[in-house]
Amino acid sequence: MKKLLCLVLAFAMLAMSGAALADGLTYASDGLYQYNPDYDYMATDCNSWPLVAEGESLTLTVFTHMEDAHPTDPHDLWFWNWLEAQTGITFEIEQVLDSALSERKSLLFASADLPDILLCVGLTTTDMMNYGAGEGLLLDYTPYITEELMPNLCLVFDEFPIFKANATAADGKIYSLPYNRGYFSPYGESNRIFIDTNRMEAVGLTEPPKTLDDFIAMLYAFKEADPDCIPLGGANESMNPGYYILNAMGFLGNSSNYGTKITVREGEAVLPVGDPLFKEYLKIMHQFYEDGIIANSFFTDDGTAVNAKMSEGKLGVYPFVPFTVTPNYEDYSHWVSFTPLTSEWNDKQQWLEYNCWDVGGFASSAETEYPEIIARLADFFYSDYGFMMIWDGPRMGNNTMGILQGAYTYIDYENLRADGLATIKTITPEIDDGTYDGDYDFKYSIVGGPYASFGLNGGHVATSRAVGLPEGIYADRADAMQLRGIGWKSEDDFNYYVEHYMEYKTNPPTFDTHTTEGQFRGSMYEWVTPYETSGFPAITYYTLEETEELSDYNATLKVYAEGEIAKFISGDRDIEEYDAFVTELEGMGLREWENIFKGAWANYQAAMG
Repeated sequence: MKKLLCLVLAFAMLAMSGAALADGLTYASDGLYQYNPDYDYMATDCNSWPLVAEGESLTLTVFTHMEDAHPTDPHDLWFWNWLEAQTGITFEIEQVLDSALSERKSLLFASADLPDILLCVGLTTTDMMNYGAGEGLLLDYTPYITEELMPNLCLVFDEFPIFKANATAADGKIYSLPYNRGYFSPYGESNRIFIDTNRMEAVGLTEPPKTLDDFIAMLYAFKEADPDCIPLGGANESMNPGYYILNAMGFLGNSSNYGTKITVREGEAVLPVGDPLFKEYLKIMHQFYEDGIIANSFFTDDGTAVNAKMSEGKLGVYPFVPFTVTPNYEDYSHWVSFTPLTSEWNDKQQWLEYNCWDVGGFASSAETEYPEIIARLADFFYSDYGFMMIWDGPRMGNNTMGILQGAYTYIDYENLRADGLATIKTITPEIDDGTYDGDYDFKYSIVGGPYASFGLNGGHVATSRAVGLPEGIYADRADAMQLRGIGWKSEDDFNYYVEHYMEYKTNPPTFDTHTTEGQFRGSMYEWVTPYETSGFPAITYYTLEETEELSDYNATLKVYAEGEIAKFISGDRDIEEYDAFVTELEGMGLREWENIFKGAWANYQAAMG
């Protein structure tokens, strides 16, 4: 079990301008981390900020982005002023417009002269393998992810091994600190398919089918009841429903996969097109095409054509969220979410869960002189309180003094606007005395929203709902975090947090089915959420050679295979040629292509422990 997360409590109770812990809020010395590094530039007490030792000065260089729509000097944002005041660090910042970011980032790496911190500039896993594992330009954080330096991240890694696995490159190192983008409220974020209950009722069905045979029978019943109906909506190149059939056969994959993307079947990474069972899938889809279960324009329709059929009321099953096409309540309310199917080849209901973890938002130069300071700085944002600060700015609840000297932020609840939002008012003499009408302006003018691609930033809407606070008023989330206790004081506090959020994940509040969001998310919660599970990772790491090979395979083998799959479904190629087709693909490198994915799958499983 882990020690207490002392850093967060200390920070949460700091007085303005970096003062020490308030009296009476410290804990027994044997329960605190006492870190004594051999570096004179770092304060020796891990339990409080500032991070820089008294009398010392320290500057960190930062490369970060700036939204084209909100070009702002970084020191006109509360974030950097507050961070400097609290940590004792001076930040020298280069902030680049998003439109110029890609070119400037390339030049930066080409120069091999990186800043101490690369913040929210969208590093890819290829960047990490090239510039980290390959060229040694990026810092490996692994030696610094310790209970002494990063207690918060260590606890998160322990509770959610997938978080660590997504951050671990193929060489076992971590070149970018990961972030969470909504783990605790993912309902309705996974792959989506909906069924028209009016058509179900017309053929005597009261709930979605649970087996592939029953699903097929339902589609044919729709067609018999209404010959003009297209029972299974979608098209080959847009919202292709084939993955739903593959899922029923045991291939756990994403919604754009109808044969040529990696899946997991019976615990193994598999390309469906090379599996003997794929022949059965082609038979089913061919029969659908022959019998009008899918549109006769299946291979020529685009997304606009699919949505047109949906808006005209022709579909029985729609492979996306109905209200996006039919926004009136009476038109979307009679659609219910599918549920994952079993089949004669697969006895397990399963669905690929939404990936809420990401990387690329926080990285450092391998040449930085201050890796320990950077580790401690970053770790704060894996805390409950750090999480609140990145989204809600320099305040601790309503009508209280902000963290910055002289800053005062409050929510004007007495004068709610017509749209139900409160006006957020912040008076910060060092920055401005502006009034921000609503979330968006506030987010980009005061709150650290532009810098949200790091830390533990995805759970606090769930907390707000769970404690019964009204939604729609942005700043209520700060209150919600206060009710949960700002900062972990002990292991028990952290365990309570996990239990609370996991309870929310399995027992959310009642969805308002009279709203677009509530209707489709509530339906998916009922029929899909219980069967969601992890599969092949959305975040994968490949060597430079593997990346080039994958690019070649995608440009040749994948394109060829998809063309032939279409021929099998349309009947232009006889299904009896399938075995010869697979042999042909193997001659083009099918198994080598698949083995690259198998290697990534093995690395991921190893990182998961």
